[in-house]
Order: sequence, then C-alpha cells, then structure tokens
Amino acid sequence: MIDDAWIESLPEDPWLALSQCVEIWPALRKSAILHGGAQPVREWNTDRYDDFIQIYAVCTTITRNIGEIITGEIEFAASAQANMEKIDKYMEFISAAVQRKMTDIRVMEIRRRTGALLRTAPGYTLTEGDIERAQNIINELRGLIAASDSLEERFRQRLLRKLESLQSELHKRMSDFDRVYGMIADASVLMRKIGEDAKPIVERIRELVGIAWRSQAQGEELSSDTPPPQIGTGAGTGAGEAGTSP
Repeated sequence: MIDDAWIESLPEDPWLALSQCVEIWPALRKSAILHGGAQPVREWNTDRYDDFIQIYAVCTTITRNIGEIITGEIEFAASAQANMEKIDKYMEFISAAVQRKMTDIRVMEIRRRTGALLRTAPGYTLTEGDIERAQNIINELRGLIAASDSLEERFRQRLLRKLESLQSELHKRMSDFDRVYGMIADASVLMRKIGEDAKPIVERIRELVGIAWRSQAQGEELSSDTPPPQIGTGAGTGAGEAGTSP
C-alpha cells in the first residue's frame, strides 16, 4: 500500500500530504484488525506491522514541518501488538488535526472568494478573454510538461499539481495572483535544469504572468508601461538574458 511511488506522489504542502495519509489510514487499519474493535480486546494482525511503521514514519517526517501539530513521537515497545496500538492512537490524533485544518482552510478559501466576488476585499478583475486564454495556456503547459523527456518525474508531477491548483482557482474576480507569480521561480529552475528545452514552457509561463500582471497593474492604478515580474533575472540566477522585455 505504501511504496516509494506513493510517497513521491504526495503533495509538497505538508497538510495536503498528511491529508492523503489520513485518507488511506482507515483501510489500512481495518485490514490489520484480527478481531475486536475496541480496547482492550482488540488484536492486531502483525503481518501488517511494517505498513503501520511506514505510515507512522511518513507522518512524523511531514509533521516536523508543521508547527501547529504538537505531539511527541512514539516510544516504541518490544511488542508489535503494543506498537500497533500506539500507532493507532497517533493516527487518531493526526486524523483529527487534519480534519480541523482542512476545515479552517476551506472556510478561509470561501471567505476569500466571497470577499473578492462581493468586492469587500482587495481584488483584481480578469476579462472573459483573459480567463479563456489563461486556461488555454495552462492546458498547453500541461501537454508540454507531460511530453517532455528532459524533466525528472518528481519535478514534472510537482509542476502538474501546481497547474491543476492554479486552473481551479482562475475566476473573473481574483484576490491575488500568488500562484501565477509562483510559476516565475519554476520557469527559472526549468531554464537551469534543461536549458533550451525549457523555452516553449517558459514562453507560456511568461504569457500567463503577463495576463495576471496587466490585471493587477490596472487594479493598482499603475502606469500601463510598468514592466511585469521577470523570469530568470533574479539575483544569482545567471539567466538575465532570458527575462521578459519591458
């Protein structure tokens, strides 16, 4: 159930990664109960012991990057039965923490979108043409990234997940363009990693950034000739020649 491919597929966001661990836990737990559903009569199938250890190890690795979860790691015993019981309690705690956090995230997301739609919060407007072109660019990027032989699989999957999140958040009224501008760093990394092969991808990211920037510049009443954020021109990138022209 848990292997290297599954671990590599986990999202970079630690809460989303934990959420996926929590999703597979009930099935894993159920398959490990020999008989009895509650303490102290529950007996665990120790053939699933390694699966328990793996899910625990993955979760503790992730939670070390989340300051909001405060829980000590398990002090293991010599008994597999006792350790599986401890891991079960640990996962119960993690599941509750993830449920609370996902609810908080959802509430904040709805508030943000509602505020933008009702214009009670700062926001920027995209035209129907902007949205259509941005969606087309994202689809083109997906195709280019999926077809590229030059990208490492882990990096490819990370980019595809980012594009999926970005596409789901494109609306006529936007509170910010953080996800779009986050692609600038990815474009710079691509240029470093695969050189000329990155050009078609970088060009489309540049166009996507331009769409976002025009909307933001208009919303902030900036001069129409204010240049957008540039790709590959940050300090230390060594790729200034690939930046966007003003």
